[in-house]
Amino acid sequence: MVESAAMHTLSLVDVELLSQVLHLSEDEVGQALDEAVTAGLLVESGHGWAGVFSFPHPLLRESLAAEVGGSRLRGLHLRAARVLM
Repeated sequence: MVESAAMHTLSLVDVELLSQVLHLSEDEVGQALDEAVTAGLLVESGHGWAGVFSFPHPLLRESLAAEVGGSRLRGLHLRAARVLM
């Protein structure tokens, strides 16, 4: 899931947007993002109640994004485009 977040953002991860792209509940996404914070892959940004997270370093985001395969990448980009339209 963190790899998917890395594909769709320059620096911030929005729980609501990510849940729509991944077709998961906000609770499921929130739990996974909390685990990513515990692992040091993300940090809470701004107000925790707002559901916004960020990557602690751009190179970490780039490294995670590079782990997403070609067909999965196309699918994630298509779903993100549909959500944003």
